[in-house]
Amino acid sequence: MARTYFYFTRPDEATALRDFYQQFFTWFALPNTWSEWLHKPWTILSAPFSHLSVWVIFGNMLWLWSFGYILQDLSGNRKIIPLFLYGTWFGCLSFLFQPGAAEFYFGASAGVGAIAVATTFISPYYRIFPMVNGGIPLWIFSLLYVLSVLSSLNSYSLAGALPQVSGLIAGGVYYLFLREGIDLTEWMSRFFEWCNELFNPEKPTKTGAKGKLFYMSEHPPFRKTAHVTQSRIDAILDKINKSGIESLTEEEHTILNRSRNELD
Repeated sequence: MARTYFYFTRPDEATALRDFYQQFFTWFALPNTWSEWLHKPWTILSAPFSHLSVWVIFGNMLWLWSFGYILQDLSGNRKIIPLFLYGTWFGCLSFLFQPGAAEFYFGASAGVGAIAVATTFISPYYRIFPMVNGGIPLWIFSLLYVLSVLSSLNSYSLAGALPQVSGLIAGGVYYLFLREGIDLTEWMSRFFEWCNELFNPEKPTKTGAKGKLFYMSEHPPFRKTAHVTQSRIDAILDKINKSGIESLTEEEHTILNRSRNELD
């Protein structure tokens, strides 16, 4: 839509495309050198969400929905966003290590590829479309995706092809760590939860001890002390003579002990 705006506000198509890239798109796509990237560090986050073709967006969203749904079914939704970011970061870094190979890098294909490969390695025999002859194994579905990615690399230069492959590698690297018991997405999930709690108006707040009332305390507000009289002591002694000392209550034991201490 942004490009459409430039088409309607410029005298010709060449001017519209030039102004669109120079005045708008370069602020979101990843530049091709480290020095330029240091001036626009946010592009490592904005580049994966920048596209020039509606059909490319549709294709990435379709594959992301397919593999993301399966990954969520296997291990919940905590891994989807971190794994997507790992894939895109692998793609961005591989692009930056080829300075000058292309003008800029953009697109979500590397992140989608990371999710696809990781999901397949986690459960290659997960069945999709179970109504079709018992279901199709996930690895066949993933193989079709990888073949479609590799076939499209013919239209890319090395600068465009390497980030795509790097995203696939990122998914494999994640699985290797996960197999050793190391979940590389956990720290990012906890960070997202911490950020969410900062802006959560319903999060529980700690109450200080100053405003704590006695009926909310774990300790009783006072301790009941039995009154010691001679008649009370005599009654306790008579009870011991009749039923033994084991028949005394806790209060009667307290009274008896107090009377002994006072005599001492």
